Amino acid sequence: YFKTGTKGQNMRDRAASRANAGFAINLQSKRRMEGRTYGGKGTATKNNFLNKVESETSSLSKVQDKRNAVVNLIKNDLSADVTAMRNVVTKKENWKDLARFGLKKKEEDKLRNDTKAQILSGENRVASQDLDSLKG
Repeated sequence: YFKTGTKGQNMRDRAASRANAGFAINLQSKRRMEGRTYGGKGTATKNNFLNKVESETSSLSKVQDKRNAVVNLIKNDLSADVTAMRNVVTKKENWKDLARFGLKKKEEDKLRNDTKAQILSGENRVASQDLDSLKG
C-alpha cells in the first residue's frame, strides 16, 4: 500500500501477483467524470485512503493485524467506489450523450437500459471480489 520502502512491501508483492485478476470498467467520459475517483477526486480519495491506513495500522504491532486492517479498508473503499458508480448510472442526466445518436425514444431507452445493465453487472463483479483472500 506504499510505493517505496520496506513498509507495505509484502502487500505490494501480493498485489503485483494478483493484478491480472483485476477488473476495469470503461465508461463514457460524462459517466466516468461523475465517479468518485475521476481526476483530482482520485488524488484526494487516494490520500484519504493512505491516511486511514496510517491511522489504522500505526498502533498495531503484528503484521497480520496490519494486513487485516488494510484489507478491510480496501473493501470499504471498493464498496464506496461501486456505490458511487451505481448512483451515477441511475441518474438520467448522466445519459444525455445518447441524444446525439438521433435514436427514437424506444431505441434510446433500450440502449441506455442495456448499457446500464452491463455497467451494473460489471460493478457487481467488482464488488464480489474475494478480497479476504489477501489477508492470508
